[in-house]
Amino acid sequence: MRRFWSGFILLIMIVVIAGCSTNTAGPGNTSQENGSLADQNQQPFNDPSNGSKTSPLSLSRYFKNQSSETIEHNPDQLVWKNGDIRITGVKMKQKGPESQILSSLKIQKADKSFSVQLDQKFSAIDSISLSPNRNVVAISLSSGGGSTLLLISLNNGESVDLNDQLESSGKQGVESVQTYNWSPDSETLAFAYGDPSTSSIGLYSLKNKSFTFAPADAAYISTAYLLWNMKGDAIDIVSERPADRYKLYRFDFQKQTIQELGDLTREKLASLKDFGPHYIGK
Repeated sequence: MRRFWSGFILLIMIVVIAGCSTNTAGPGNTSQENGSLADQNQQPFNDPSNGSKTSPLSLSRYFKNQSSETIEHNPDQLVWKNGDIRITGVKMKQKGPESQILSSLKIQKADKSFSVQLDQKFSAIDSISLSPNRNVVAISLSSGGGSTLLLISLNNGESVDLNDQLESSGKQGVESVQTYNWSPDSETLAFAYGDPSTSSIGLYSLKNKSFTFAPADAAYISTAYLLWNMKGDAIDIVSERPADRYKLYRFDFQKQTIQELGDLTREKLASLKDFGPHYIGK
């Protein structure tokens, strides 16, 4: 009888131990099967239908216009240098709230030299961005509450006032060009323009001297970044809509479609600082 009860107790202990070993995944653990399901639910970056309110931003997707420049400030001028390219903003004293204005820009590339006279009263150079092929420079100039973007050829000194061109094409409320970015092939400049309460997106072709605009219903409060993909056939837009809420959108300008990809946190927004023009400050 003792042998019977000893064997029975041993059998119960074996069953209990076996049951515990098959249920090791507690509330804080994830089983391999659950992990596989989680992986299956991770949809691609360009599919906004995954139900997530936060976009899985992938910086490796975007083209970064690499540049290495130095900037020198002094009372009479600002000097920007990048290799054999030198841009000098010549300052002039005047009476009034703005004690100094920019009177001209001097452009030098190797043995070539050009001078661009400034008719408006620009107070400072906001930013400078050299095209990837180093043939054109974009310079943003501040004036009052707005800004003007000049595109200057480093081969012949020819300049284009983008704001004037926009107004000539019928656009209104072009108080400033908020941000801009060169395409990988240097042929197109993506830019955001508008007034303090609106932002619209456009592309300017240097070869054709013509514009392509995002759909008219895609208006934002402000635009922080325009991000070219590596192929140069689409741009991602980081814009504010509604106020204080930045989202990521994809503009396929060949199909003329805008696709919302998701929200961006402040941390993700800060990670994009090297994907736009270099802001100089006053």
